[in-house]
Amino acid sequence: GHLRSTCDSKHWEDILHSSLWDLPRDESNVIPALWLSYYHLPGHLKLCFSYCVIFPKDYKLDCKELVLLWMAENFVQPSDGNRRIEDEGHEYLHRLISRSFLEPVGESHVTMHDLMHDLA
Repeated sequence: GHLRSTCDSKHWEDILHSSLWDLPRDESNVIPALWLSYYHLPGHLKLCFSYCVIFPKDYKLDCKELVLLWMAENFVQPSDGNRRIEDEGHEYLHRLISRSFLEPVGESHVTMHDLMHDLA
């Protein structure tokens, strides 16, 4: 998800030569590209994503309930005075889905891929 929005060749070269690619797979058990995506995730989205690990693997999270839980933990902050905090929370959710940190399940639920669960 992160590289999809990056056009700067210097940034791509920095990633290519990053030490993340040298991590032993058995030590981290996560593909380096996933670490890279997580590393470049904004802090507020890291909090929301990491929170999802409290649920078991393959658990189907209700989107509305998940946003309410994030709000209760004070992870969701309003971006401007005109937007409801619930709407901002749903925007966080959509950003995590668009970056493939969460996968949609039907119209109202999301889940985490096993590798993403391990990353969190």
